[in-house]
Amino acid sequence: VSTQSTGEPVRDEVSIKIKTDDHGSGILLSSQTYPEGVLVRALTPTSIAQQSIWAQDLITSIDGNSTSDMSSEEAGQLLSTTNCLLSLVVKRDCPVYLPREVVIEKPKSGSIGLSISERWSLPGIYISQVTVGGAADAAGGVERGQRILSIGGQSVKYMRQPEFVKLLKECGPRVVLTVGTPAIDESRSAA
Repeated sequence: VSTQSTGEPVRDEVSIKIKTDDHGSGILLSSQTYPEGVLVRALTPTSIAQQSIWAQDLITSIDGNSTSDMSSEEAGQLLSTTNCLLSLVVKRDCPVYLPREVVIEKPKSGSIGLSISERWSLPGIYISQVTVGGAADAAGGVERGQRILSIGGQSVKYMRQPEFVKLLKECGPRVVLTVGTPAIDESRSAA
């Protein structure tokens, strides 16, 4: 992601592979057309695509075929192919975050004193609560609402909560998190 000093979202391009099942990919597209590709409107609740695709992702390629000249119906037909591996390229808007590294010493109990959550409209893992007096609180610099950008140097930008929790449990006695606070355009906030 290239950072912008304005705090405006930047667009990440991500390559994703999805194994479809008997019902296809479970990706529902917007009927509106876009010059760069087709827009994900929603995902079926039980679809495997929920692990890596987000509503509002812009699919720019399906199996190497550009979607810029496709209708949503044409792209939908490709996405409904059953029992195959689909290769997608998507673009997604991502807010710019100001990163901060925090080192948390894991207590013997194993809990670092954080509650995390996902957000419906944005990818990533967010801090929903910091336990007062817990390890994360003692480390300082961890606040409710921050996005967790990496753990132990590994990016978790598009990771889902179960994957993150597994990675956190695999950490040793010391957890190194990079947390981000949304960048704010000071020229706009002064108005």
